[in-house]
Amino acid sequence: MYSSLAELALKCYHRVPGQGPVAVSLGNACVMALAQSGLPGIAHLSRLRQRVKQTSTQALIGSHIKKASRELGVTPAEIEDMAVPTCGLVAGRARFELGEYRAELLLTGGKAEVQWAKDGKQLKSAPAALKQSHAAELKDLREAQTLAQQTLTAQRERLDRSFVEGRQLPLAWFEQYYLEHGLLGYLTRQLIWRFHQPDGSHTDALWLNEAWHDAQGQPLPPLTTAVRVQLWHPVLAPTNEVQAWRKLLEDRQLRQPLKQAFRELYLLTPPEERTGTYSNRMAAHVLRQHQFNSLAKLRGWRYSLLGAYDKGYDSDSATLPVPGHDLEAEFWVSEVNADDAFNATGIWNYVSTDQVRFVNNHGPVPLTEVPPLVFSEVMRDVDLFVGVGSVGNDPQWRDNGGLPAYRNYWESYSFGELGKWPKTASWLWSGWCPA
Repeated sequence: MYSSLAELALKCYHRVPGQGPVAVSLGNACVMALAQSGLPGIAHLSRLRQRVKQTSTQALIGSHIKKASRELGVTPAEIEDMAVPTCGLVAGRARFELGEYRAELLLTGGKAEVQWAKDGKQLKSAPAALKQSHAAELKDLREAQTLAQQTLTAQRERLDRSFVEGRQLPLAWFEQYYLEHGLLGYLTRQLIWRFHQPDGSHTDALWLNEAWHDAQGQPLPPLTTAVRVQLWHPVLAPTNEVQAWRKLLEDRQLRQPLKQAFRELYLLTPPEERTGTYSNRMAAHVLRQHQFNSLAKLRGWRYSLLGAYDKGYDSDSATLPVPGHDLEAEFWVSEVNADDAFNATGIWNYVSTDQVRFVNNHGPVPLTEVPPLVFSEVMRDVDLFVGVGSVGNDPQWRDNGGLPAYRNYWESYSFGELGKWPKTASWLWSGWCPA
């Protein structure tokens, strides 16, 4: 039932070009029903918030999650931890008996797959005979597979966006809702974690052979209950330790479910130290606005499309709240105001990029005071927006008309010397070399 409500809400929020969402009121009613359904409903709301693109809808879902968390006396992040369904999995696997056939739902290679067997022999696909004899059970299995895949994707994205929060979990909470969770444990055990001791020291470790091991492959001593656990980020470690983790993963041929040990880094540069409160590293690019908007929403940023009807200001910004640090990141953009450079609904086709800033309740924050992890993750997002959304990536842009005033930019981006424009070569800025 909950899955049906979530899917109906998603369809209601689907935006029809030139008309808007299909049925906002009905979608809101579905969200309300899920919010009142306890933890199973919250789990669907958490996934739904990542899939819808309307800022107002994301805010509405967020408010319902916050309300539910207050009622339980936990934080919004904690209630999302509690709401992650296991999908019937134990250690990433679940078995089903359908007559003389055995089906195993398992997480492998980043996907939820079903493997079939009869009398111990593997089958390539679901037996056709089951469609008649066990139609209901087969339907339930397919629904379980779909839910497991959706949950796995949503939790992988949630973990990827959680780097910027720098959240530290009590060891007991981490073990219950992450390490030993039937589904989330599949992701947790492939990632590096930092264990903070009460005395201020820390140890970084990866789960190998049913135990925690350091970057040299040595087992850790037993952890105390006072330990707090944080998702490890390479910007937190010196170069030699990052290299050691990379070597360990390569030697053991381990592929992490999301970029961590090989994650791109963005460190503060001398020009940014001189500008003080803003970075021009990603300025002076021309982006397709609709593509930029989609990418920003996928990464949790807030942004409203700029239209030809908008007047009274020359620029706007995409913003990313960083509540754990009482900061908000701003990526400034301006509409590219040119003849016929907007679509049938009056939305500008292109925007030009400007500064990246960090602000709090007191105004702009000096970049030197922004935590390196926060700075790196924000600039990584912005580099994604520029690297994917730039018109310089379209070899046909000029031939299709383009914008005459920006053809020099397109030519420089597409055919200029390497390093002239900061495409996605983050290691050039961080001092790292790609492995």
